[in-house]
Amino acid sequence: MREIAHWTVEQFGRVQARAYRDRLIRRIEALAAGELPHARPCEAILADKRAAKGLCYIREGSHYIILRETPDSLDVVDFIHDRRDLDRIVQQLLADETTNLRHRR
Repeated sequence: MREIAHWTVEQFGRVQARAYRDRLIRRIEALAAGELPHARPCEAILADKRAAKGLCYIREGSHYIILRETPDSLDVVDFIHDRRDLDRIVQQLLADETTNLRHRR
């Protein structure tokens, strides 16, 4: 989120950066409170519709907020701008997570 804020400040100024940051935070808080719309499974945005092992997303502004929902928590995994290679980044997040799970065992 820090990178988003820095870029937005450079492009649009501090007021817009704060407003966008607050918008992202409000969306996450609404999700955590169970408000609609709910996050969707990441399989919907992957080119090959491969299983995304519990990752989900919601759009807010120009970003996809990538999340992991569990019965006890809502973890923000990443913020991905819609002009970036969403498929590649989500696949990398999945690969990184698989690697981290193997190292924890």
